[in-house]
Amino acid sequence: MRRVVVIGVVVAALLLALIVVIGCGGEKETEKQIEPTTQPVSEPARGELTEGQKKEIYYAITEEQDKVTIQDPPPPDYREQMDAINEAICSQYNITKEELRTITAKGVQNNWPIPPLPE
Repeated sequence: MRRVVVIGVVVAALLLALIVVIGCGGEKETEKQIEPTTQPVSEPARGELTEGQKKEIYYAITEEQDKVTIQDPPPPDYREQMDAINEAICSQYNITKEELRTITAKGVQNNWPIPPLPE
């Protein structure tokens, strides 16, 4: 049973990374704005982000995207919701889409902590 849970978490993390990479590819602006459920612990410093700030961003993007990803069946505007989440996180943390892609990939590669799945 535990192995199934671990495999499920790994699959979810890889799916999240793929969604972020695909979802951040375009420069299309969206009118939807997603309000974050938590406030950032700290504002990213100008210039290079610390490892802690990157982990905070990774946690936030995972938390927001999980809310859409776990819906069954997926909502018809799934892609638009993911794009809106990516835009909101980039805006909230004052980072570029490329930085978000890099942070997400690093989080998956390094198995950074992720929030529990919403119920």
